[in-house]
Amino acid sequence: GGGGGGGGGSSVSKRERASSGRARAAPPRAAAPLGGGAGSGPGGRPTAIEAHYLSELRKFIEDKGGQLQPGWTVMVRTRSVLLHGKERQQKDAFYFSPAGAKF
Repeated sequence: GGGGGGGGGSSVSKRERASSGRARAAPPRAAAPLGGGAGSGPGGRPTAIEAHYLSELRKFIEDKGGQLQPGWTVMVRTRSVLLHGKERQQKDAFYFSPAGAKF
């Protein structure tokens, strides 16, 4: 179980429902595939930060006894936030499954 946003028991994502009957849109351009491919870094490889986040996801899944399947991608966005009156940078990671579901 995750936090927020009910599911109604369906394993079909909003993206998949919205795209039924037409071609499914690819994840955003900044997404980096696990194990290489069309990343946002030089030569289509994941950037250092994308590779780091994918590595951390892989470790997390393996620690839980699972195995991360090929095709997972990550998009990392940086935003400014105020904390105790000081501005700092916050990184948000958005993971995409091979089926296109966003986490």
